[in-house]
Amino acid sequence: MKNTARLTELSGPIANRNPLPVGLPCGAFPACLPQSGEPSSKPATMRDVAVHAGVSVNAVSLALRSDPSIPPGTRERICRSARELGYQLNPLVSAIMRQQRSRHPAATGNVVAFLTFGNHPQAWKLVEEQRCQWEGMQERAQAHGFRCEPIWAGDPAISRKRLNQILMARGIRGLIVGSLAEGECRLNLEWEEFCAVAIGRSIEEPRLDRVSPAWFHGNSEVFLNLDAMGFRRIGVVLPRILDKRMERAATAVWADWAVGRTDAVPLLRTGAEDGNIDDVFEWWKTYSPDVVVSFQDFRQEFMHRGIDSENHSAWAFLSIPAGVTGVAGIRFDYATLGGMAMDHLVSLMLGNSTGLPERPREILLEGEWSADGLCAMERGRFSDQLQIKKRNACYRQTAALS
Repeated sequence: MKNTARLTELSGPIANRNPLPVGLPCGAFPACLPQSGEPSSKPATMRDVAVHAGVSVNAVSLALRSDPSIPPGTRERICRSARELGYQLNPLVSAIMRQQRSRHPAATGNVVAFLTFGNHPQAWKLVEEQRCQWEGMQERAQAHGFRCEPIWAGDPAISRKRLNQILMARGIRGLIVGSLAEGECRLNLEWEEFCAVAIGRSIEEPRLDRVSPAWFHGNSEVFLNLDAMGFRRIGVVLPRILDKRMERAATAVWADWAVGRTDAVPLLRTGAEDGNIDDVFEWWKTYSPDVVVSFQDFRQEFMHRGIDSENHSAWAFLSIPAGVTGVAGIRFDYATLGGMAMDHLVSLMLGNSTGLPERPREILLEGEWSADGLCAMERGRFSDQLQIKKRNACYRQTAALS
């Protein structure tokens, strides 16, 4: 009776998973392993794959790591068995085992990389937005039990193949891809080895999951708020490369706002990321916008040319630079953006989601409108010098209060 009860306890879960047919030979157990698409009460193991493929566990381990010692035909048979059984390697466990085999264990915990670009290793630290992103990554990485390290992927002396080897040798399987340098849009790595998340839209190929500022929402907020404050001649200066990285969000919002407006100021696209001051100055003199909307602050350049632009135009930013206060525009919390990237990367790693996504996802962070330095204009009176004087008086009063 005791033996019978014991057999009942063991066969119960197996029967629920895949009932044994009557008269099944003892050696036929592999036929009862769950096939592709069939529900299983527990995940398949490497031993299950070995039995299903008729090889050793060590052969399975080597084949799933594409070891050249396993013949191509055998490797394909093992991989097919793994797919049929729904078996996947755990990237974190694989990294630890690889480190043990190489006798170079990690110093502390699990490491993920923040890939940086630019013309030198510390270039990203000169960009306040990326510094804020880094702080957010660090905070969330520690909360998840990971350690984040910056790795300069823009080093011209290191090929992409070598970069791939460095990452794998260090057991790094999680990547956050920062903003690529101007003129770059592709990053070639052996992506099947990594979980990866991009920040922003500078990388075009391959298509990764990414976190980004909600540019369309932010640009719309700028126009809606300026319009509500009475500004009608809204001029926009937009570098082509930034417009492209925003997927034409600013162009689309401007075009929608300008429909039916006979006095709409033409949008100015500049070739350089930091804008061409000569083009901007000529455009400003030609069209005299009530407010200039841009990514860059051209007011100092105007002052150098002997023009106090604030006597003629207000200024607002499509993205207020990190750390800058007292200006109007949309402010994005870049530390939160970096934290969002880390949270999503950890979720991919825990879910074994290595390789390129079949359908890339994008997580958007909305910005917040700031009207600092602006005052409402009387509707319909934008060329009236008295109105300009009133606005300048408002600026001076605001500056005195601050």
